[in-house]
Amino acid sequence: MNIRIADIMTEFVVSIREDVSVQNAAHLMLRQKINGVFIISRENPNDILGVFTTTDLLRILGGVLGDKTKMQETLSVIGAEPAICHASRTVERIPHDAPLIDAIELMCEKNIHTLPVFEGDSLVGVVGRHDILNAAFCIGGAEA
Repeated sequence: MNIRIADIMTEFVVSIREDVSVQNAAHLMLRQKINGVFIISRENPNDILGVFTTTDLLRILGGVLGDKTKMQETLSVIGAEPAICHASRTVERIPHDAPLIDAIELMCEKNIHTLPVFEGDSLVGVVGRHDILNAAFCIGGAEA
């Protein structure tokens, strides 16, 4: 299989600005049925400041469940905080012309589910584990 990232990436990148709340980010992720959103700078949409994922939401929920008397109050407070406060700040990226194996190795090595795809300094797409599995077993399987 000679598949490049540009061949399988999704061009529509769901992202939020750095001031969007945890609650709004969670609502967007649930509505779009996605596992995470990239947090971008308000000045430059190509500047990814972090990634906020369902794992971050579960971490927040796990921390709140310890005190059931204040759970709803604490969730309200955290829900109003910017998602960037709870996001992973290290975001790996992949070039659009990289081979599929590069994404697989990066995802396995760093336990990443979703990668932003760049062409030079421009964010041009996103590639996730499902995209890769689809390419390998559906597209690649059909070619075999």
